Parts: sequence; C-alpha cells; structure tokens
Amino acid sequence: MKNCIDRGLKVDGGMPGGLKVKRRAKSIHDKLNEERRNNRLNPLLANDWLSVYAMAVNEENAGGGRIVTAPTYGAAGVIPATIRYYLHFPEDATPADIRTFLLTAAAIGVNMPAR
Repeated sequence: MKNCIDRGLKVDGGMPGGLKVKRRAKSIHDKLNEERRNNRLNPLLANDWLSVYAMAVNEENAGGGRIVTAPTYGAAGVIPATIRYYLHFPEDATPADIRTFLLTAAAIGVNMPAR
C-alpha cells in the first residue's frame, strides 16, 4: 500500500489511454506539503490529506499500476489512504490501532449485502 501511494504522489503527467486525463495527486500533494513546510498546517485540511492519498492509489490503479485492495477497484484508495494518514499525522499511532481499524473495516464489509 505504501509503495502504491508513494508512486501515485510522485508521478506527474497524463494517464494512459486516449482520454488525456491529467494526474492530479502530485500537484495537490506538493501544495499540501508547501503549507506544512511553512508551518501553516491547518487541522481542517485533514480531508484534503486523506483525499490526496486516495487519489494517488486510484490514479495508480487507473494507470495500470499495482492495485492494493480488491474487489472494489473504484474505492481502492479508501483503506490505504486512511492508514497512511493515521501513520503520518497522529503522534500516538500504534500497530494495534491499525489492526483494530482493519478488523472494523472487514466487519463492515462482511455485513454489506451482496448485490
């Protein structure tokens, strides 16, 4: 998961294919990091950080990169983005908390009706 996010945050340019879709995760990430370097870390930007991590995963998925979660390719970035954010920002993050999060996500997924 980490490698997929890292690559998605570094790759710039367009997506493969004829639609000429531009990758956006790198430029958004660069702007967020600039604010952070200038000590302007706004707690209201938490959703922006989560979104850019998820966007990085989804761009890697759409670009033919490694898919880190399945079977919901469209929502493949949600779990990795949440874990990355949690490991990157709170100072008291623990592996036990990540396990609890993954078990909770699995329990929710198991209880979703099959359609």
